[in-house]
Amino acid sequence: MKARDELELRVEERTIELARAEAKFRGLLESAPDAMVVTDHDGKIVLLNSQTEKIFGYNRDELLGREVETLMPVRFHRKHLHHRSGFASEPRFRAMVPSYGRGFRAIRFAQGWSGISRGNQS
Repeated sequence: MKARDELELRVEERTIELARAEAKFRGLLESAPDAMVVTDHDGKIVLLNSQTEKIFGYNRDELLGREVETLMPVRFHRKHLHHRSGFASEPRFRAMVPSYGRGFRAIRFAQGWSGISRGNQS
C-alpha cells in the first residue's frame, strides 16, 4: 500500500507542476504585445491571445476550431493552404507578408503546432 500512496503523491505533485506551467505559458501568451495564434496540423485554431481578438475583431469563441485562413483576406486562402502544407513539412521561421510594414511571422512549436503572430516589422 505504501508504494501506491507514494505513486499517488507523485502524480498529484506532477499535476500541480503541470498546472503551474500551463498558467505560466498562458500568462506569457496573454502578455504578448502581438496577436498570437496557435494551430494544429490541420490549420485549426486551438489557442489565441487577447491581442488577436483586438487586432482582428473576433472574439475567442468565434475563432477556436476555425481554420487560420479565417484571419486572412479570401483572395489568399487557396495559396495559403499550399504554404501551410509546405510549412508543416519544412518548419522554420519565415515572414508571411514581407512586402508590408505589418505582417505575419510563422514559427513551429515543440509540440508540433504551427502558429502565426501578427506584429510590427520595421
